[in-house]
Amino acid sequence: MNLLPWREEAQLTRVRCVWIGILCVTGVAWISSGIGHMYLKQFLSQERLFTAKIQAIQKENSRNQLAREQYQQTKRQWRQQIEKIQQVHVQRVKLIRLFNELMQDLPPQVTLTSLQRLGDKLILHGMALNSSEVSQLMQRLAKHSVSRKPVLLEIKQASREGRRYHFCMEYWQDA
Repeated sequence: MNLLPWREEAQLTRVRCVWIGILCVTGVAWISSGIGHMYLKQFLSQERLFTAKIQAIQKENSRNQLAREQYQQTKRQWRQQIEKIQQVHVQRVKLIRLFNELMQDLPPQVTLTSLQRLGDKLILHGMALNSSEVSQLMQRLAKHSVSRKPVLLEIKQASREGRRYHFCMEYWQDA
């Protein structure tokens, strides 16, 4: 029995409104989730693209860094070789200067038979007509040497008549 028909209609209207509200909220939720999903997909694709670009840049930087390191290593090796060549050149010039000094200081009756170089030390072997010529050679060499004087290691007669003397001495090359 329907005592208040207008209440039932009001209740039905409220129920319809609730259902329409639920339907609208659900529709809006679906639409917003679809839009959100679309934006999320777009964001993720942009993020992947951005990540790929960053990785490409990092690879390029690592290749550039490797190339830079190889260049620096090659540069160091070339500098070391140039320094070695310069040292050899300086040593050659010193040796030529030393040989020139030896030739100028060598008395006419003294003959050098061999030279040995051990670092900055020269070992001279030779022959002389008398011991005074060897002494004269040592005095002349001592004028050039600042650090050490030449040292006579050995002198002996080569023949029984005493006409020739074999000698051996050490001489230090100045730096």
